[in-house]
Amino acid sequence: MLVTIVGSGLSGATAAVMALRAGHEVEVFETRSHIGGNCYDSDFMGTRVHNYGAHIFHTNDEEVWKFLNQFTSFNSYTHEVKGEISSGDIIPVPFNDVAAELVGEQSEEWIVDHIFRAYTLKQWGVDYDQLSGGVTKRNGLKKRRREGRDCRYFTDKYQGIPVNGYTAMIEAMFEGARVHLNADKDAWKRHKGGLVIYTGPVDSFYDYGLGRLKYRSLKWKHTYGPGLDTAVLNHCHMGKDSTRVVDHARFHPETLKHPQKYRVTSEEWAEDYDPKLNLPIYPVPFKEDQDLYTKYRQLVLAESDTVFLGRLATYKYLDMWMAVKQVIQKMSHYFV
Repeated sequence: MLVTIVGSGLSGATAAVMALRAGHEVEVFETRSHIGGNCYDSDFMGTRVHNYGAHIFHTNDEEVWKFLNQFTSFNSYTHEVKGEISSGDIIPVPFNDVAAELVGEQSEEWIVDHIFRAYTLKQWGVDYDQLSGGVTKRNGLKKRRREGRDCRYFTDKYQGIPVNGYTAMIEAMFEGARVHLNADKDAWKRHKGGLVIYTGPVDSFYDYGLGRLKYRSLKWKHTYGPGLDTAVLNHCHMGKDSTRVVDHARFHPETLKHPQKYRVTSEEWAEDYDPKLNLPIYPVPFKEDQDLYTKYRQLVLAESDTVFLGRLATYKYLDMWMAVKQVIQKMSHYFV
């Protein structure tokens, strides 16, 4: 059977592995000039840069961890985030005993107001109180006060970043598949096989027949200069319109030998998705958009030869490990 995969990100790559191992032909169609989707990374001024924003792999799921370790080795990086609050103080996020030593013990209301509220408004375009449960859980926003001095943002058992980068990992996952880059958005329709795996925006699949779903996008400014003393610095106040700054070199501690050496940092802004200007990166499953997706979901359930996978196609804010797990679970009965 010919399996047609629309999109070359992590979901598409996971599906490709399963299809190829089951003896199927795989043809992949990607509108961008590279594989990897938003996980794509590349060399810039001697630093491996996450071109579409920081991607930190973490999971407690042993099946997912073992699956990806077939295609890469992960380094020992564990994610730490600091936040610059309105007073100018820089504290760990989530708020913990270390933060309390810097700015005093604070109430839950203070923590929400000084760490999460402005950041949420800039990132999502909605007030903190309007966030859906999936987003708050994914971002650790429910962990408003963490006991102890552990400054890791994620406390999962398995953490790290591919030593050779995500692009190399996904390239290994597509080995044996025919990959078409710079494809027009409908190219897959002219070549589709017996099964289609679609990872793009679900409303685009149906030509926006029920209306457009809302997505958030990002933009970046890459700078070569002094690095940070943390991998990610969130701007938790409205004094800066950007959401954060990322120091890419810190994602690879095995190569970071000179902490003050000039390297690449990326300042990041969030904005609404506009198909003429940017890329859809995050679904916004709040209120009326979730209701609209529910209508699209009824169309999806009626499909017999197409499987929808990934953040955009299932309109869920999935972590990387969740995306891999979703594919494994959904495709296991197709590819025995």
